[in-house]
Amino acid sequence: MTAARVLVVDDDPWILRMVTATLQKKQYVVDTAQDGRQALQKAQASPPDVVITDVMMPVMDGWAFVQQLRTIPHLAYTPVIFLTALGRDEATLRQMGIRPEDYLTKPFRFDDLEKRVTAALERRKDASAPGYAPTPGSAPTIVPGAPQGYPPQGYPPQGYPPQGYP
Repeated sequence: MTAARVLVVDDDPWILRMVTATLQKKQYVVDTAQDGRQALQKAQASPPDVVITDVMMPVMDGWAFVQQLRTIPHLAYTPVIFLTALGRDEATLRQMGIRPEDYLTKPFRFDDLEKRVTAALERRKDASAPGYAPTPGSAPTIVPGAPQGYPPQGYPPQGYPPQGYP
């Protein structure tokens, strides 16, 4: 059995290093990207089994990245775990129907992240079991039924990105 591949997307090099080290100890193959655009390229080149992404990043944020990911047929059902530093993001995620197991608020415990990844892989395995047949053309959106689409209304927060941020 091959090791599961996890794509970690965050503009904070420390988070990338720590999450990578944590997951590699559990025998996952880990790819990293520092923004959504780079993550899309990496996901297409080496499709991940799970994506862990920050919400607020330069170039392409987590919302736009996941929206784009959902348009690529072979990546549309890839489980996504959001990392968020802002309580406002957490409230928005809950309002939009994102399950608590699909996001972590920074700072987070690495054992909680491991549990989220394991659960996401189990859900993915269940979805690929014989007899599971999603309706053709019905790739899930990360925000089922949300009327406002992407990005959520009021996102990004006023004053983001901070002045002088790349």
